[in-house]
Amino acid sequence: MVGAPEAFIEINCACGGAKHGGPSEMASSQPAVRDSGPGIDPDHLDRVFDAFYTTKSGGVGMGLSICRSIIDVHGGRLWAAANEPHSSVFQFTLPRLENELMNSDCR
Repeated sequence: MVGAPEAFIEINCACGGAKHGGPSEMASSQPAVRDSGPGIDPDHLDRVFDAFYTTKSGGVGMGLSICRSIIDVHGGRLWAAANEPHSSVFQFTLPRLENELMNSDCR
């Protein structure tokens, strides 16, 4: 975009919740997405996932609400936090598919 400040997005993923310590037995993953923007006002952190809530002049306010709904349906959790000294970090967890298949009737 012309005139937009330089920005970047960093994506990291950590696995956790090992039952017996082996990488193939990890119970979930926890990706983190960090940006270099101005961040989220701490007073608004609890609202960023509300449908139709936006701080953008042309925003609809549905993106994060849809993301959270999808992650919730799959047994995960999505949250946002301030990334000090500025910017934002969004993290989510999802259970591993193997865990869901082992506990389902679709084996």
